[in-house]
Amino acid sequence: QGNIKQIPPMFSAVHHEGKRLYELARQGITVERAAREAFIKSIEIIDCDFSLKYPEISFRVLCSKGTYVRTLCHDIGEELGTGAFLSALLRSKAGAFKIEDAVPLDDILSAQIKIEDCIMNIDYPLSNMIALGINPKQLTAILNGNSILLEQQLPTGKIKIYSPQHELQAIAECESQGSETIIKPVRVLK
Repeated sequence: QGNIKQIPPMFSAVHHEGKRLYELARQGITVERAAREAFIKSIEIIDCDFSLKYPEISFRVLCSKGTYVRTLCHDIGEELGTGAFLSALLRSKAGAFKIEDAVPLDDILSAQIKIEDCIMNIDYPLSNMIALGINPKQLTAILNGNSILLEQQLPTGKIKIYSPQHELQAIAECESQGSETIIKPVRVLK
């Protein structure tokens, strides 16, 4: 638990000299990879079966983004001196999305549930961001990739920009400048 260092696996999306590692791995090429930091908040053993030729341990891990669970299993096996590998993975949460909120595809295909009832608002995963409504002139500037200056102080960090019609239009970065705030667009949703 805590901060750990991991070497990304060759079958990962990390870039090396302009190519993704998995592209190199498919060509049979292995390259040196720098260790990256990850954070393991908790690991909980759920089940152990030592009666098998190769014992199986099921566990739940709560970790930061950028954690390679396959590598975590490998590293635990190395620490134990036994070796270990990942045989199954179930991601139960990613950001704002939780598995208990998922709808089985069979329920939609069999028309037990209407797909329209399952679709979440585009801003659902951004619920932790501050929302800011701006006037049409400011919105035009943001949508054209320009920064705007607000004569009010907002916390620094990413925010959601809404139109006067309450539609999500952009993700922007706030930078404090005395009693004012500079809003710089990061992603524009046209």
